[in-house]
Amino acid sequence: MHFLYLADDHADWLTLRPTTSDQAAPLFDYDRREVAKGGNMIGAVRELAVHWRADRGSASVNVGVLSPATVLPLAEFEESTVETVYQFVFDGRRAPKTPRRVFYDMLPSSNGVLLFGVEERNCAEIEQELGEVHYFSPFSGLLQWMAGRKQTARQRRIFVHCRSTQIDVAYF
Repeated sequence: MHFLYLADDHADWLTLRPTTSDQAAPLFDYDRREVAKGGNMIGAVRELAVHWRADRGSASVNVGVLSPATVLPLAEFEESTVETVYQFVFDGRRAPKTPRRVFYDMLPSSNGVLLFGVEERNCAEIEQELGEVHYFSPFSGLLQWMAGRKQTARQRRIFVHCRSTQIDVAYF
């Protein structure tokens, strides 16, 4: 399995290889490329795609998007409005600086939908370089885990996930 993780300042490549009978843990390859602010993300993707080309027999690449994300209540979700909602949350009434493709992950245990986006030019270049890809947000799994930690209806919890340059806050 191949995973490409995209953040504002870097791109990571992770390849997981299945275990054999004499191995206790799966083998993995990991590589990272730093990207200067406003730099060319696709250059880093091309460099990292060497791992994928070396293992051409594998299926599609899973692209984890570490971009700003927001949760929308499931009752308010309409697939036709995801781009408008995402744009309003992160750009307000201003037009976005660059066009984005907006994706969503369903969060059934949170009763919500996670919206996240990638610049359209990056999507096009990634798909041209890697072919069929599946976009997902790593926050989906984290939010699912956090939602499962709520114990009673009266108890509320706040979770803070600290990264090197950002803090993610979730309240359940």
